[in-house]
Amino acid sequence: LCKDCKQAYVPKLEDLPADLQPLNPQRLWKAVGCRSCRETGYTGRTGVYELLVADADIRKLCAESASTGDIRNHALEHGMMTLRQSGYRKAIEGITSLEDVLRITRGDVA
Repeated sequence: LCKDCKQAYVPKLEDLPADLQPLNPQRLWKAVGCRSCRETGYTGRTGVYELLVADADIRKLCAESASTGDIRNHALEHGMMTLRQSGYRKAIEGITSLEDVLRITRGDVA
């Protein structure tokens, strides 16, 4: 988001995606547009990342031909952050908007 024109708002809990509600963000940000950002509401770029560390348990699950769901669940239980969760963090920090996070993570369910 553009640092010169981004606008904070207080989200209604019921309007948030179900997987964001437990974080209960008190403030989110939206793009507005100004001269600095050429009326786009955005400047620069940022990334959202998902990293699965193949620890001994993950390697064992793979060797046992575990389902992708089982592997994913194990990783999430042990601290892996999904793309959507990474995006939520950036939205809460005011780096990007919730709308963009939802747009780029359509297939990801945190």
